[in-house]
Amino acid sequence: MAPQKRRGAQVVGTREALAIAATLGRDLRSTRRRRHLTQSALGERVRLSQSEISHLERGLGARTPLETWIAIGIAVDRPLSVAFSRDVVDPLPRDAGHLAAQELLLRLAADVGRAGRFELPTRPARPAQSVDVCLVDRRQKP
Repeated sequence: MAPQKRRGAQVVGTREALAIAATLGRDLRSTRRRRHLTQSALGERVRLSQSEISHLERGLGARTPLETWIAIGIAVDRPLSVAFSRDVVDPLPRDAGHLAAQELLLRLAADVGRAGRFELPTRPARPAQSVDVCLVDRRQKP
């Protein structure tokens, strides 16, 4: 039986995991050194051997469990932060058209010498209530 071909997302996922592991490894090494910790001392804190810490620092920890990276982050006082990036299918904010209109109005106002601000709060106690765009005419009256 022929091996199954990996899908595009799997290939890209593997590549990204390797890049992330390399970045984490570099950060781990520099942080450990700033903390004046040996690889052995750090390993003792997280129940890993010195060689496993070395392996991670060399960027070879792409398949290392997330819980291990979290424990290491806690051990060096740099908790791990993980999140999905922005949505690439729908990259614009839901109110992008609204924001674009505000920006256009401010740009046009600036072209004719008016100052402007957007989302100007109308009531300090209720900042959610605001004026979308406020234009100010600072020209001298005759």
